[in-house]
Amino acid sequence: MTMEQRIQPNFELPPSLEMKVELHISCRKLKDLDVFSKSDPVCHFFLWNERTRSWTRFGHTEVVNNNLNPDFEKYFTISYSFEKQQRLRFVILDQDITDAEEIGFFETTLGNVMGSKNQTMTGQLRIARSNANRGQIIVRAEAVSESNHVIIYQITAHGLANKGGGCAGMCSEVRPVFYEIQREVGGVGSGHFVTSYSSPPAFGTQDPVWLPHKIRLSKFSNGDPNARVKIRLVSNRKEIGHIITTAGMLTQTRDY
Repeated sequence: MTMEQRIQPNFELPPSLEMKVELHISCRKLKDLDVFSKSDPVCHFFLWNERTRSWTRFGHTEVVNNNLNPDFEKYFTISYSFEKQQRLRFVILDQDITDAEEIGFFETTLGNVMGSKNQTMTGQLRIARSNANRGQIIVRAEAVSESNHVIIYQITAHGLANKGGGCAGMCSEVRPVFYEIQREVGGVGSGHFVTSYSSPPAFGTQDPVWLPHKIRLSKFSNGDPNARVKIRLVSNRKEIGHIITTAGMLTQTRDY
């Protein structure tokens, strides 16, 4: 894999009593509510409204099919105020085609999440009027960088293993391949990466050359040139391979 890139610097981090925070959601060992398959979980996120004294839905993640240990790709960006208590509620549903059934919910405050080790909180899901274990939820918070750095890069690859059975298994075909850029959240060494960018697919080749792409450093690695980034190649919904690097290393190294 080859990458060429350059950085255009322009740091500006003004002090403030508020900052933007991303909340990344994962679940583990969810209770399976389906009979013939596994649950299809989705996370709905609510914020407490002091004025109306009620929960207001902020948004929801994508549905992850047949998975009791989902790492949701969609995340929530909210403002963190140091002077306010901000109550959070996460509701995990098993989303079927026609209806949804609650797996469990978890409530906490944004201050508690931000104060957790590596800004990562693990909680037990429950349902109303029951203490039964419904699985775990992991909430990872990350302050959003205000950096205006821009990375311009190009990725090429050679001799990829993206051939598979075509013609109903009677011949071989070269399958489309794309790459993902993922940044690590939850602290250095957490091993949890979230997707920042997915490229268009390259068709009919084992030696793809993608067009140059421009991305903000804040999106590439949350503005930190030393933060770990994973670049992975995917074909037929399976990973072909990946590298783990940093923006700083990429300024010195081009071939992997």
